[in-house]
Amino acid sequence: MIPPRETNLGAAPEQPRDGETSFAVVRGQETALAARLLHLGIRGPVRPVDRLVERLRATDRHRWVEGVVAEIERAIHPGARDLLLTGRHGDEEPLPLLRRIKDRCKKQAARAEPGKEPLEPMLGYFLAVGAALAHHNTLISSVARCEIDAALLDLACELPDPWVDLLCRATLAEAGA
Repeated sequence: MIPPRETNLGAAPEQPRDGETSFAVVRGQETALAARLLHLGIRGPVRPVDRLVERLRATDRHRWVEGVVAEIERAIHPGARDLLLTGRHGDEEPLPLLRRIKDRCKKQAARAEPGKEPLEPMLGYFLAVGAALAHHNTLISSVARCEIDAALLDLACELPDPWVDLLCRATLAEAGA
């Protein structure tokens, strides 16, 4: 491995020798850009779910998550909390109800104001998708399973109980279409 060379912005950068790659450490305005590019190269682009994960790291996450679930119960389906956690809701067929929650959350996210992250509907979307996987071994999303699993695991790392178990079980489900 070739060690980085330090350069001064006022001086011409040293040219690499034959067969070497120059990884100049630049001081000045380019430092932030270099750090961002390095972050992208290591981690890849930021996914929308990454902003949701950041929100779940806040100290009020338990209250916030319960507020999101309460809003789903108010606006989309009464009894959604039990449906999400148990996969059942009385005598009603649960998968159509989970699809309804997922679809309504997806529509709410699409209608979000420009520049405002639709974090609440995004959480509802992933909880519904996770519940369908965990309780019914069914993927109710058109997003690739590997992307769903990655998002669910990232969310499970930050969600309070009882949602952690739900999303972890979802990633272990052998889903059919």
